[in-house]
Amino acid sequence: MNASDFGFSPAASGVDNSRALQKAVDQGGTIHVSQPGVYKLAGTVYVGSDTALIFGHGVTVQKVDETGFFM
Repeated sequence: MNASDFGFSPAASGVDNSRALQKAVDQGGTIHVSQPGVYKLAGTVYVGSDTALIFGHGVTVQKVDETGFFM
């Protein structure tokens, strides 16, 4: 499954990306992030058992400080 299917995108805010990636990993299994770019995250994403995140070439994850992050 691709994280972009949940809205995880280099164009999204850190708040939106944190929510989108959490929704993706909540599904379990293997989550791919293949589109190159800088993906902002404004919160903690909890990865459960039997879940893998695979980042493609050119993918960077950047922690940002944004207000309004609520899981």
